[in-house]
Amino acid sequence: MSDVLTHDLRDRAEAALAEARHRRLAFAALPVGVGDPPWELLLCLCIDGQVDARSDVPAMALSTHLPELAVRRHLAVLCEAGLAWVELDPHTGVALTAGLTSDGRLRVANVLAGFPE
Repeated sequence: MSDVLTHDLRDRAEAALAEARHRRLAFAALPVGVGDPPWELLLCLCIDGQVDARSDVPAMALSTHLPELAVRRHLAVLCEAGLAWVELDPHTGVALTAGLTSDGRLRVANVLAGFPE
């Protein structure tokens, strides 16, 4: 293997390791049961919350590459943990929009403060 490939592979492995460490730090700071997909949803809610106070559930499914049903299930976990809220369709009871609670925003901000820029 050439030195260039070896260097590139090492850089990618270091980046992947850093990402794994960041996820472990995030999970340690969040309630039990908040793993990868819920963490990704919290990040989506945080990003969308900078523009609008709410996120469209189908759009979150597209941005996370998760089925809508899975997004709704993970949002239920986040709601139960007090990190997010959902607004239901009054006719179907299906989650249409979601957002971060003040506790959710604070916890995400605290986790992200420990990440390098």
